[in-house]
Amino acid sequence: MKNRLIEYNTFLENILDLLQENRNEINKRMINYESATEVGMQEFDYLKKELGKEIVQLLPSNNWKNYKNHKTFLKSQDNLVFLVAMYIRQKQYLF
Repeated sequence: MKNRLIEYNTFLENILDLLQENRNEINKRMINYESATEVGMQEFDYLKKELGKEIVQLLPSNNWKNYKNHKTFLKSQDNLVFLVAMYIRQKQYLF
């Protein structure tokens, strides 16, 4: 019984390590843009509210979402595929 508990605990620790590695990689990819305004974070309603009209008007407005060949669009698609793949992998370990 003791050996089985040790094996199970080791198994769980390995899964937790893998999940942590996945989370770190996801975080690196999701913040790996040249700038936050490039992605358009300034256009989120809650940020607009906090920044105020005067500041928001000074920031660029990006329409990269409308252009399939735009570098930010391509990068976001790549990150989306990677993110879904990592969550599928995590789901396999958790369920």
